Amino acid sequence: MSSQVTVAEEPVEPALAEVRELLVRTRTYDISLDRLRWMYLANPDGPAVLWTVRQEGELQGFTACLPRRMRVNGQPLRAWIGADFSMDPRQRTLGPAALLRRQARLGIEAGRADFLYAHPNERMALVHRRVGHQALGT
Repeated sequence: MSSQVTVAEEPVEPALAEVRELLVRTRTYDISLDRLRWMYLANPDGPAVLWTVRQEGELQGFTACLPRRMRVNGQPLRAWIGADFSMDPRQRTLGPAALLRRQARLGIEAGRADFLYAHPNERMALVHRRVGHQALGT
C-alpha cells in the first residue's frame, strides 16, 4: 500500500511550529519560533513563501523563500531569497527535494518574483542543477 505524498504551497503561520520542529531535527543548533516569525512573517518586503512535502499529512520537508526588493543594474526588481530548505532524513532523496525547489522556479516563471538567489551550498548543488537553476556568479 503506497502512502500519499503531496507537494503544495501553504500559508506560513499555521505551519510555522511544524517547520521549526523539522529544522531543529535536521540542524545542529536550535532555532526559536520567534526568530522564524520575524524572518517569515515580519519581513518588510512581505511574508515568506512556503512549499511543503507531506506524507499522509505529516511534514516531511519544506523550502521557504523570502521576498526582497533589490536593484540590479539600477532597475528595481523583486527577488526571492532561498532561505531555508529541510528534509526529514528518511526522505532525503533527489525526488522530493527537486519537487520542492521546482516550486520556487515555477513561481519565478509565473512572475511572482523576478529572480531567485541562494547562497552556494554543495549539498544542494545536484538539486539546483536538476531543476534548472544556474549559477550566475560567485
